[in-house]
Amino acid sequence: MAIYATEAKFVTDKMFLIAAQTLAQQLNAEEYNKGTLLPSTSRILEIALEISVSVAKVIFDDGLARVERPDYDSHILQFIEKRMYHPFYKDYL
Repeated sequence: MAIYATEAKFVTDKMFLIAAQTLAQQLNAEEYNKGTLLPSTSRILEIALEISVSVAKVIFDDGLARVERPDYDSHILQFIEKRMYHPFYKDYL
């Protein structure tokens, strides 16, 4: 999501590293105590957004974005959310 939202010029190893580190930090205490390696899929959107924000910060900091950086780092989440795909399905029943 971060690459798409920022229109990054290219993807770097640093972006992959930050994404992996952010993912590792998303385990909650219950998941950690169970010994799971990855967070629950029930939180996938929340986790994807956290990863995207972290990666977007790297993209902006390294000057790889083709769009203007939001005024504040706290606005990067809203910046990405605006560009997210939201699947809405019509209920035919």
